[in-house]
Amino acid sequence: GDLGPFNPGLPVEVPVWLAINLKQRQKCRLVPPEWMDVAKLEEIRDQERKEETFTPMPSPYYMELTKLLLN
Repeated sequence: GDLGPFNPGLPVEVPVWLAINLKQRQKCRLVPPEWMDVAKLEEIRDQERKEETFTPMPSPYYMELTKLLLN
């Protein structure tokens, strides 16, 4: 599909593969998803400790996204 043109300083949602490519070329800054916030993750952890069942995952691809964004 068509992507761009991009304006400097304005956040835009793009596919993960493009965001990582631009970051590797030092052309952008990645903003992690809301669920990757430390406070949100601690909240999910505490919720799971209180309940007897597993809590739903924040994203179906949370493991892959986390690994890609933290590398």
